[in-house]
Amino acid sequence: MVERDGWAILVVMFATFLLCAIGLALGLAAAYDALASANVRAARSVFYAAEAGFERAVLDLPRVPDWDLILSGAVTSGFRDGTPAGAREVPGGGTLNLDEWVNLANCAAPEPCGDASMDAITDERRWGENNPRWRLFAWGSLSDLAPGVDGRSDAYLVVLVADDPAETDSDPARDGATADAGRGVLLLRASAFAAGGTVRTVEATVARSAQQPPAVGYQGQRGPSLTAGAVAAPGDALSRSEMSIVEGGMVRR
Repeated sequence: MVERDGWAILVVMFATFLLCAIGLALGLAAAYDALASANVRAARSVFYAAEAGFERAVLDLPRVPDWDLILSGAVTSGFRDGTPAGAREVPGGGTLNLDEWVNLANCAAPEPCGDASMDAITDERRWGENNPRWRLFAWGSLSDLAPGVDGRSDAYLVVLVADDPAETDSDPARDGATADAGRGVLLLRASAFAAGGTVRTVEATVARSAQQPPAVGYQGQRGPSLTAGAVAAPGDALSRSEMSIVEGGMVRR
């Protein structure tokens, strides 16, 4: 009788250990799944932030009649938070050095390099003297672009601009000649930086249409407006109107 009781206790103990192991495994799997889902959502949010930076930069291009001014760095976007150099705080932790980011795009290294290195033919830069020479065009926090952004979804945005490498003028600081296939074409590279070292980048080619419509309408609008003038000044932050009982009527915020 005692021997049977001993075996019964062992069976119960083994069953308990097995159930505990299964429960622990299920708990770890659930925690891992929740963490993976959160990472996917965060990465997707940062990607959307990069798209927002790209769209904001595109708004300023039609307002510049001579794109050589953009390629030379004389004209930048209205979306910027200071001088185009130095370190910036990344929302959620970390820093970003704007100079190093530009150098990485042009030289594949955080240190600056000369013309020979930027003209070198590589797998990613195959055009020699027509290789893109990236410059800062727009930079700032997503919360500055859209003040209503949740702090957990905030990111730092950087948009670089460069000449189209399809040109054959061997001058990346100048838009192509009239007969050049790359005339009126720019490259934009928008990147968003968030907590944990997350970076997402959107790169696209932007072309000026043969008949450019007047750049009027509200900030963030895609395409021309049928109104006679712009509703928002170029480069201004997004605004909204609210009804004010104290001041009376609609008040712009």
